Formats: sequence, structure tokens, C-alpha cells
Amino acid sequence: MTHTYKTLASTGNSLYKSKASKFWGFAIPAESKEAIENWLQALHKSYPDATHICYAWILEEDGKTFKANDDGEPAHSAGTPILNAIRSLHLTYVAVAVVRYYGGSKLGIPGLIEAYGQAAALALQEAGIIEKTPQALLHLRYPYTLVSTVERILHPFSGSEINQVYTEDIQKTISFPRHQIPEIQAKLSEAQIENWENK
Repeated sequence: MTHTYKTLASTGNSLYKSKASKFWGFAIPAESKEAIENWLQALHKSYPDATHICYAWILEEDGKTFKANDDGEPAHSAGTPILNAIRSLHLTYVAVAVVRYYGGSKLGIPGLIEAYGQAAALALQEAGIIEKTPQALLHLRYPYTLVSTVERILHPFSGSEINQVYTEDIQKTISFPRHQIPEIQAKLSEAQIENWENK
């Protein structure tokens, strides 16, 4: 079982031309539907005279949260090939939009599929791919007498401390690879150390 996922290293742009029509591709790493919607709104403002702005996106590590939009092009001739370009690279947390300017000649459905798919693929290629490990935040609260116990429990795991507060007790927020959380929580609970997860 893999504990990582592939996404984009940065943003990518492309231009694909077919029979005088221009297809501008834009690819971004994206963490949420809200971020994608804001980005699409910005694209519409930047290209108000575009003939079509078609897009697709995939979220979540399992890739089962996705959407494809043809924006008035024939069904499955634009959004689906964009989505397939993302899926062919096994990517997630990614959004791709293709802005089309009509050049005066109809491309037919095969031509549209080719153009939208190529514009998306080129934008993804320019953005580059990285592998990430899903993270989750673990919040801890414990007395000073248990400092050595907590350190012993957490030492084998790859955590990154986000926040700490020292008052009458110790409160910490630590980021861990998500797949490690159940084991860490079990060990902390055995030691009667208060903890809870924030995904």
C-alpha cells in the first residue's frame, strides 16, 4: 500500500493551435474546491472574450473526487480529455483549464478531443510532478512529568512541530504522515497522554 500521491510541482502553461483556433492550457496544484473555483473565476476575468473555458480537476488521494466541464463544447469533447490528461499521469490535487479562441474552422469532435487533451498535457508537462505524503495534525496535552515518555513515543516517527505552549502543562501541535497517526495515537493513549487528530 502506497502512502504517497503525485501532484504538480508548480503551475504550467501551454499553447496548442489547430486550424487557427488557439487553446491556452493552464495547470495548477490545488488543495480544495474553493481554491479551484476562485482560480476559475480569475481566469474568466482575465479572458472575458474567450470562446470557451473548459476544465477538469481531481482532489483527494484516491482520485475519486473530480469534475470535468465542457463549457458549451460537445459533450465529452473538452472536459473529459482534460480529465484524462490528468489521470494518465496519476495526479491528484490538480486543476487544469483550457481557454479556447475559435479560429473560424470547425474541428469536429475528434479534433476537439485532440486539441483539449494536448493543451492540457503540455501544461501539465511544464508544471512538473512531485510526490507528496498526506499529512495530519496531532494535538497533544500532557504534564511536565511525562516529557521523557512523550519524546520516547514520538522519536521513531517523522513529525514536524507546528506549535507549542508551555503553561501549567505542555500543549503541542505536530504534523505527521497521516498513515502513522493511528499507531502514534495508540501508543499515546496507552501512556494516558491526551491527544486528538485534526485532518
